[in-house]
Amino acid sequence: MEWLARNKEYLIDQKILRGLITNIPDGQTFKHFHEAAAPLQLHPMNVDELGNLFGVRVYPIVITRTEIVQ
Repeated sequence: MEWLARNKEYLIDQKILRGLITNIPDGQTFKHFHEAAAPLQLHPMNVDELGNLFGVRVYPIVITRTEIVQ
């Protein structure tokens, strides 16, 4: 939540309006993040699947059309 608070405006400014969220234990926690992130859209994803897909081992990251950055 701390990372989201620090970076939300940057993401909006960069028009990065969708994100993947990992390690969410339940629907209530997801709802809390979803509401805090608005107008960003969050989509839950398994962290192992994400790591395998992009070769990433350290989070959080920002994935754009051209790069993956931390």
